Amino acid sequence: MNTKPKPLFSVKWSHTYFNEGIDNGLSLQPDVYTEKLFQRFGLKIFTDNNVSSCLSITGDATIDTLEYLINTLRVKSFKFQIHSNFDGFLCFTNLPRQTKCISYSTKDILMELVSSRILLQPLYFQKSHAPYIGMFELLLEDIYLILSKKVEVLYEVKYEAIKTQWQYFIITRGKSAITNMSISSNYHIKFEGPIKVELPNKSQALKFTSGSTLIPLNATQPNQFNLVNSNKDNEEENSNNYLIKGLPSPSPYKISYDDGGTAISPMLVYI
Repeated sequence: MNTKPKPLFSVKWSHTYFNEGIDNGLSLQPDVYTEKLFQRFGLKIFTDNNVSSCLSITGDATIDTLEYLINTLRVKSFKFQIHSNFDGFLCFTNLPRQTKCISYSTKDILMELVSSRILLQPLYFQKSHAPYIGMFELLLEDIYLILSKKVEVLYEVKYEAIKTQWQYFIITRGKSAITNMSISSNYHIKFEGPIKVELPNKSQALKFTSGSTLIPLNATQPNQFNLVNSNKDNEEENSNNYLIKGLPSPSPYKISYDDGGTAISPMLVYI
């Protein structure tokens, strides 16, 4: 009976921007030198859903392979590029401003193991390494130590979605003015406004903002906000006072920053 080979190591990716936090778009690719070692010793990276695993395609004992690499060839580490299927990954991820590359290494991890699941901590760089978004260095002695305890090696990489102040600029194109306009939702998020503003193209608009409440971006757009027009004496929302049911969610490619460094998502809405 054939049994599924155990991975030399695995990396589990998660990101709050995606449904249930599962990021299926990240993968590892060996650099040139590591790829040569992989080909020589029958190793390959496979990505299934949100887990990238290094497997032996020859069936050789991986612990023996590690011993040979460390003691005979004096190889210190495997190095990988981190690739994303999403062009806007660095835009919708909560990172220090101007980040162009994210780096991970096991060299700074304390190897006093409580379990084999290890959360990797990032370093951020402003120099771009496109087409990949990050780098991962894996010290061979680290995974040898874990495997020698007869447990699997699982590293975790967690990302959070960027949180922004949402701004809606309502532009009315009808002849009659609309009064008592407001934004409602079922998420206990209250929008400030409206205030009258002039846009760069000289158009007049009514501006709503989420104020000090920063809202995380999400691929599935779960935040349902509605533009309503109701009497001040009757704030109860009903189907007759919807101006727009389901306002748009912001694009991760259109984020700006105010003077205080707060991320802003502006949106134009025409009614």
